[in-house]
Amino acid sequence: MGNTDLIRVGTTSVALAELSMALGEMTQDEFLTFLRQVIAARKADELREVLDAIEIMGTQSAFVNADKTCVLEQIAEEYPFSWWLEQTGKGRSRAALIEYWDFFRVMSASRGFTVGTINNIGQSTNLWKATGPLAVQMLRDPARYCYLPAILINNAEQVAKKLSEIADPIAVLEVLVGEAFEDMAKSPKFLGAFSTTDKKNAEGAIASIMLCLQS
Repeated sequence: MGNTDLIRVGTTSVALAELSMALGEMTQDEFLTFLRQVIAARKADELREVLDAIEIMGTQSAFVNADKTCVLEQIAEEYPFSWWLEQTGKGRSRAALIEYWDFFRVMSASRGFTVGTINNIGQSTNLWKATGPLAVQMLRDPARYCYLPAILINNAEQVAKKLSEIADPIAVLEVLVGEAFEDMAKSPKFLGAFSTTDKKNAEGAIASIMLCLQS
């Protein structure tokens, strides 16, 4: 089978080769056999996982869209984390970082940024749906993400739990934002929003997030 072998869900098409990786390195034939077995047995939970994987792998990075990137960069420059900390009177912490991202999300939406969200986390915030590239990263290095299964990256309860446990600053940012670091790094201005240092770039963001995790 070639790249034309796609699963279609609404207007979204997902290459079986990509989805195979998301489902644990299955071959395309193995995946098709598995999908037929799930449908034949009417196993709702397993079929839901398949559909979740399809959705994750079909979700593209916002940073491949110039208009979306522009909105994110505007918010990043106007409302950086350091400004938010000053306005709220809060110190750097893991909890503050998560609260700031909720603020950032709302401000982005006010400028017309639209993207799907996952369920409420701690009854206080929503997170954007994660992208396929992030799921692939999680499969390649599960320890960095405290073994949060890639298939559960849009599971609100599991994400909230792991956000309180993950020690790697890049992994925390990835799970929080729902984007692979490589994609976020396409926009130094966006990453600069998370920096509370003089370096408004990726390095400053990583250092600042590390300080939040150590507080």
